[in-house]
Amino acid sequence: MRSVLEIRAIKFNKNAARCRNPQAKEIVMERRWRIKAYKFAEPFLLHQIEGTIPL
Repeated sequence: MRSVLEIRAIKFNKNAARCRNPQAKEIVMERRWRIKAYKFAEPFLLHQIEGTIPL
């Protein structure tokens, strides 16, 4: 089984593959993946820090 973040990274990899410049492709993929990863992980990180229930 693949984790949710892995699946998302693969999706963004496919989207970024449409870019012609390989360096730009890597930068775009990494930036998008980081934003999505942080947004996805944020409630769980807050849960660990504050002891609250993630929405």
